[in-house]
Amino acid sequence: MRSRLGRRLALATVLEVIFGAGGGGGGAPAGRNVGGGDFSTDFDEYDTGFVEAEDDFTLQWSTVQQWTFADAGGGDIQMDKSASGSSFHAVVWEPPGELANLEVLIQVVLESDTIGPKIIMHVSEDTGTSQNDGIEAGLNLDTERIGTIVNGSFTSRATRDREFSSGETWFIRARVVDDVIGMKAWEENDSEPETWLEYDAAALGSPITDAGKMGVHMFGSTGCRILTMDVWSDD
Repeated sequence: MRSRLGRRLALATVLEVIFGAGGGGGGAPAGRNVGGGDFSTDFDEYDTGFVEAEDDFTLQWSTVQQWTFADAGGGDIQMDKSASGSSFHAVVWEPPGELANLEVLIQVVLESDTIGPKIIMHVSEDTGTSQNDGIEAGLNLDTERIGTIVNGSFTSRATRDREFSSGETWFIRARVVDDVIGMKAWEENDSEPETWLEYDAAALGSPITDAGKMGVHMFGSTGCRILTMDVWSDD
């Protein structure tokens, strides 16, 4: 295992306060791209093998080991979710800690035409499958989808059309600004959409009350490959 001092966490010292077009609270500040997060990783600092707690990642909602750091070739490492098992399979990243207002960007290779990875935020501390709590934002059945998970029960909150296919590389960006959850997703050869898909939890009677951890979630037997992960804290 490589030294913790070798972790490639890019601690941002300056964030430009220039906003682009977007819904609700406005677009993402300029410069919020791969490698530019308050916390960033391309996984090259980790050794190959099962994701373990000492790697700064913790399994969430399932004790079945589904996530590995894998050799992607050319000296690169990626985090893979294997295509087996069932239930909620997630990992949360420890360095960002518990955050209320945050933005997350992941770069992923899809391994399904129907089920894509989800960014999870405000994740509860309970790792048992009976008390799954959190917010998810990702790709599902040719849509972008925002949903909430409460006591293991998922509810879709907002969707919009977004076709995707296995083998494609995508970016998924999600954020929480007070009680508004937003997301956008785009294929690597396309431009980032200007508008956000949003769900205003407070306006619909279910405000977000707690901070929590963030990570990546895949349901059931679908795999994916995570290439990079960036987190910005707006707390």
